[in-house]
Amino acid sequence: MNLTPSLVKALKGLAVGSFAAPNTAHQISASYPSTAALSRVVDTSASIAQITQGLPGQYQVAYSKEINKIWMVGVGARDDLASTIARVNADTLQIEEVAVVPFELDKNGEFGYISAYGITVDDVIGTVWVTNTTDNSLSVFDQNTMELIWTNHGIAESDPNWIEHPRSVLVDHNSGKVFVTGRYYVSAIDMKTYEVTKLQLEGAPNGGTRYVGMNMTVDGDKLYVPERTGGKVFVINTHTFKTEQVIRTRAEDSTVEVRPSDVTIDHSENEIYVSSQGVDGVNSGISVYDLSTGEFKKFVKFGTQALSMENDEARDLVYVTDFGTGKIAIFDAKTDRTPS
Repeated sequence: MNLTPSLVKALKGLAVGSFAAPNTAHQISASYPSTAALSRVVDTSASIAQITQGLPGQYQVAYSKEINKIWMVGVGARDDLASTIARVNADTLQIEEVAVVPFELDKNGEFGYISAYGITVDDVIGTVWVTNTTDNSLSVFDQNTMELIWTNHGIAESDPNWIEHPRSVLVDHNSGKVFVTGRYYVSAIDMKTYEVTKLQLEGAPNGGTRYVGMNMTVDGDKLYVPERTGGKVFVINTHTFKTEQVIRTRAEDSTVEVRPSDVTIDHSENEIYVSSQGVDGVNSGISVYDLSTGEFKKFVKFGTQALSMENDEARDLVYVTDFGTGKIAIFDAKTDRTPS
């Protein structure tokens, strides 16, 4: 799941300085900088979290500041469940309306395993973009009417607009493109024509299956894309769509995959933060890199599958979710002082 802005807003009000957690990291290679400590861990099963049920397989969420709505996607399954997109009141957390993401029945007339993973809102145009990952499709809905505006569902694999295993989607009006991560490629969709341009990530073989881009972020004219199985973050120019830099991610154990999953930028600290899922709890946490050089600075151990992040740059706090335990950690980017 993604960390919702509403939940971030609630967590920002907590005093984090008096809840310093012990450093539980594994032994780190001598060539790695020391591991930092986290400020606080919040268990979302506790009373602070309000859980809303009613949709199967809830995954990523997005938030519309313009109309104060939360949008979330649901992963379908067999029998009578397709992937869904839901609009939720951000104040009451009540589901207002649900729409079905375009799908294709299997040869037995069943839904199969249809997985809508990625979602983002575009408050400039008033739309919602959704990736139906295992059905290899992308769809755009109207925020108010929930009507389908555009989809590439149903096109052949040989079509230039085909997107393999689309996962995360991000709207960037500065470049006029919508970026989509997936298997083999990062795709850029022209917001006017819906034409798709693909950029193959370094080291992604045409015949590979595990090479998957994860949650992206845009910073000015740079797109930061973590690639899970190759252990890299690609820095891509949003206008030329060319790779400008490749950052090799690191964590606590150089013999275990890092599996980077999300990325965020903090200009006041001049740092890049990358979450990583690791393997079996090893290398799960946040790695920190110099924004100017990409140089690895330190690793912060957290959870068993650290996944999505949000950055409160004004307070230099980083929020990260642990997919494995359901907990949320709050990290103090300024390790020499207590946040106010």
